[in-house]
Amino acid sequence: MKRISIEGLHKPVGQLIMGGDHFRAENFELISSLLDEFAASGGNAIDTAYQYGEDGASERTIGRWMKERGNREQIVILTKGAHHDETGRRVNPKAITNDLDASL
Repeated sequence: MKRISIEGLHKPVGQLIMGGDHFRAENFELISSLLDEFAASGGNAIDTAYQYGEDGASERTIGRWMKERGNREQIVILTKGAHHDETGRRVNPKAITNDLDASL
């Protein structure tokens, strides 16, 4: 798979990025199979966000897959944060930091 450079990132990223919006623990085996095939074909970037699923379900599922495969150094996680919630807008340094810490 052809790789591209993203400024500020120290490893190349495959041009095809896997979306992780529907990754959940209850379908972990299916998600693992999908991610295994994606990685075997040269894919190394996964898009996710804390709001994908309930309370970070997508990120936890991806994290479990990476832990079981021991491939964290090969995978690039592209996450998002500071989405509004019941308190309103959250586009501020504290919210972004909290979301990134939760993601990690």
